[in-house]
Amino acid sequence: MTSPERPTAFFRPHGHIECRRAGRVIHTRAHGPFNAESVRGYGQMLAALTGELPVDCPFVVIATISGSILATPEAWEALDMGVQRRQSGTHRQLGSAWVVPGDVEGGSLFVPRARALYEAAGIAFGAFVEAPAAEAWADALLVTHASP
Repeated sequence: MTSPERPTAFFRPHGHIECRRAGRVIHTRAHGPFNAESVRGYGQMLAALTGELPVDCPFVVIATISGSILATPEAWEALDMGVQRRQSGTHRQLGSAWVVPGDVEGGSLFVPRARALYEAAGIAFGAFVEAPAAEAWADALLVTHASP
């Protein structure tokens, strides 16, 4: 599943986001910078993928970011709204693991902002430089929360 190629709003999405589900893990690859339209499209992709899970099934997102993590204030608002919407729905996000290699523009600035956003919603947050560490963290989190 990839971000829409055609605009669904006044501005075209900036950034490219792809998502796939493997069991209770949503794997996301994102290349920024991002605007609100791309983040809203991401929310739609997550809604479709989590909709495939049984009701009340907890899940984890592993997001691998490349290029830039820079995003407009409106994009951060869209991310916050999407997180809040997911947490009030029929599927509960347990954790969000962000893989942000050292060469990603804005990583040291925006990872703390992401941590605060997710933790305020009751979602565990982990920041990693490499994917294997994020996958181990996600697996450990899922083991403690059985699927219905």
